[in-house]
Formats: sequence, C-alpha cells, structure tokens
Amino acid sequence: MTNGAAEPTRSISSAVGPGLEAPRQARALVRRHLKHWQAEQVLDDALLLVSEVVTNAVRHGSSDVVLTLSETGDEVRVEVFDSSPLEPVLVPFTDEHQWGRGIALVNALSCRWGVEPAPPRGKRVWFVIGPDCPAHSSSN
Repeated sequence: MTNGAAEPTRSISSAVGPGLEAPRQARALVRRHLKHWQAEQVLDDALLLVSEVVTNAVRHGSSDVVLTLSETGDEVRVEVFDSSPLEPVLVPFTDEHQWGRGIALVNALSCRWGVEPAPPRGKRVWFVIGPDCPAHSSSN
C-alpha cells in the first residue's frame, strides 16, 4: 500500500475483462470478498465505485483489467489496473456532460483516491472506503 498506510490484513487480486462483462465480474468479486471479510457496511459504495472505475478501464485500456482488493482494519482499498497511461479526469457534475461522472462519484464517496503509474505501461486507479469516510460518517 502507498501513502504510508498499514499493510493489509487480507488481499485478493484477479484479472477481469477486458470486455463489457468486466464491470459485472468486478462487482461479483467485490461482493463475494467483502461479504466474506464481513465488510458489508461499505459494500454498496464499493460496488458502485468499482463499476465506475472498471468501466473507465475497459473503455480506455487495451488489455485485461486487474482488480485488487485489500482490507486494513475498517478500510478497504480497491485498485484497478489498466494498460492506458492516460489518467482519469475529475469532471464537475453538469447537465452538459454525459460522461465523466465516475471519478466525481469516487471523489465524493471514498475516503481518498488517486492514480499511480504502473510501469512499463499503464496505471492503477485506487480508492479507499470505510465507515469513517465522509459519505458514511454523515449517516451515523
């Protein structure tokens, strides 16, 4: 993990896609592992955000997408690797934009998120969710 975070207590990594089935496969993987890890409190947000990030990876990458889930305490980190070096752009919500809202959702619902280069070619988009994230702490 980066940003000085603790080492994960559990982790899983799997290739999904690269086709139109990749978001569904990613959601199934996330659902299965978060339920097994008893992390259901973040399941809905995790499913929405992984679907958005994997859809972006399929749309802009040219290889299989690799999904990695890591649990550390109350937080879950989701990483999505794709072969495109182009970073996603945070686009504000407006009526004019039909695309590009996925990263805005990631920004709104996650504790933190980012993009890391994945040499020799590609990138890893990651986000961290947990019960203490702004989206969850307001509902407590």
